Amino acid sequence: DNVEQKIVHFSHEEGPVSVAIIFDSSGSMKDKLDASVSAVTWLFKTAVVGDEFALVKFSDDPHLVARFGDRAEEIFTQLSNIQPKGWTSLRDAIHLGIEQLRSAKNASRVLLILSDGADNSSRYSESETRSLVQESDVRVYAIGLFQRPRFLEKLAQDTGGEPVVVEGLEELPRAVARISRKVRQRY
Repeated sequence: DNVEQKIVHFSHEEGPVSVAIIFDSSGSMKDKLDASVSAVTWLFKTAVVGDEFALVKFSDDPHLVARFGDRAEEIFTQLSNIQPKGWTSLRDAIHLGIEQLRSAKNASRVLLILSDGADNSSRYSESETRSLVQESDVRVYAIGLFQRPRFLEKLAQDTGGEPVVVEGLEELPRAVARISRKVRQRY
């Protein structure tokens, strides 16, 4: 209410998080798929009690592969069976991920996007997607494989998340592990 307040307690803690993973399974991911699946498993390995995950894969269209409440092992099995093909409907997948985050149980909600390319197949525009994300109280962490995805960078910066560009597939596990630590930190 525009009244200056004195800070009497300030702490840093880690807590559980709800993560909707937006996973690119388009044709351009053919040579990157195994490394990308392995990197996402790092996220599961660093999970804490109370974390929950949902998985949306996308190529021509987005598909909900796992809902919140499914176990990490089940999600890993689904990831392992993905066959890359088709175009890239990234913005549509983001909309589906946001829809899933509405049913998440944790207050800390994250959209983790793993993609190597720009959108070339979505029905939603960049401005529609950006508005939805800004209104959704989620943080976006975007991993761009071999390129700087400007749209994803903007989404991440707008939401207090972080864009990460990996120049080599060997960097992916470290990038996911770093993001995993960051998403759990609260002040």
